[in-house]
Parts: sequence; structure tokens; C-alpha cells
Amino acid sequence: MEFITKEQLDFNLGDKSKIELVDLIQVIEEQFGYKVSISRKFTEEQIKKMTNVIFSDKDVLRQLKESELEPEGNDIESSEDYSRFMKEVGSEG
Repeated sequence: MEFITKEQLDFNLGDKSKIELVDLIQVIEEQFGYKVSISRKFTEEQIKKMTNVIFSDKDVLRQLKESELEPEGNDIESSEDYSRFMKEVGSEG
């Protein structure tokens, strides 16, 4: 496990009475050599609201219904599938 001592942490943070998140990220990046990015998590309430909005949208529901009607095997799962699809579309034009 990688670690730094309290003395190293104090040296990097200085005499700050408040340590900001950006300070901690900087210490992690400098001391451990990792690139750190953070993002906020959605709350359960936010997830429920987004889900309700998405699945009450008429266009989303229409696309879901259309996708159910498409035959199996039409999925693009690799770069080869994509190349084959682009050739087929190009020859139809």
C-alpha cells in the first residue's frame, strides 16, 4: 500500500487551517503519481427524477419500441461491424 507520513502531508499542505479538496488532490497527484479526477454522485432522489423524465419522454419511448422491432444481429459490436455497415450504407446512396 502506498502511503505518506503525517510529516510529509503537513509539509505539502503547509500551515493551512482548512484543507480544500483541490489541496488533497494535488498531494495525491504529486506524491503518488496518479491523475485524479472527481465528480459528484447523484442522490437517489436525483436518479429517480431523471429516470422519470427520461422514460416519460415520447421520443425515448418511441425509440425503445422501434429498437424492439429491429431484427437480432443488426447490432454494431466491433470496428469490423461498423466498417461493414458503412460500406452497406455507402453502396445504397
